[in-house]
Amino acid sequence: MKKSQISKEALLDVANDIVFNEGSENLNIRTIAQRANVSVGSVYNYFPSKSAIVFALVEDFWKRVLQENLKEVPDNLNYASYVSSIYDVLYKYADQYQSLFISHYKTMSDEDKRTGLGLRDKQFRMFDQQFLKVLNQDETVKNDVWSETYTPKDFNRFVMMNILTALRTKQNSISILVQTIENVLY
Repeated sequence: MKKSQISKEALLDVANDIVFNEGSENLNIRTIAQRANVSVGSVYNYFPSKSAIVFALVEDFWKRVLQENLKEVPDNLNYASYVSSIYDVLYKYADQYQSLFISHYKTMSDEDKRTGLGLRDKQFRMFDQQFLKVLNQDETVKNDVWSETYTPKDFNRFVMMNILTALRTKQNSISILVQTIENVLY
């Protein structure tokens, strides 16, 4: 890549290629610079540390999942079907980036760990809002499900926590959760 073509996105593409083709253990600023045909200092202009690159990769990954892969999920799904479809997408990709983040997390400074947790929380809020929107728009939900103490927001949070647990424990199916959703809502 020519120096005139250098951009944050181009460097992220190089970093992404390294992670997927060679493994996250081979990700470092020197290798990115070498593969991008730029100076190490040029990489530091966009990413002050390896942690910043990891965070950018993780954020870019979730952005792509939300924007690109979720487009493939039909809009007319009920909440239970939506949860199942989205989980399949998340499961397909999450392991790759979880291993990237976890392998680097051990060597992060305390400040970078806090930043990483903040990034995780931001991504969780984005998914939470999207799922809640689908739940609120699901016209097939029984009318008498919700009360003052049993709200769509709380129910959705319960579902989200179970999805995160399933992803962390690498469960390839959430059929019990989907069946529970169906039993409660429909």
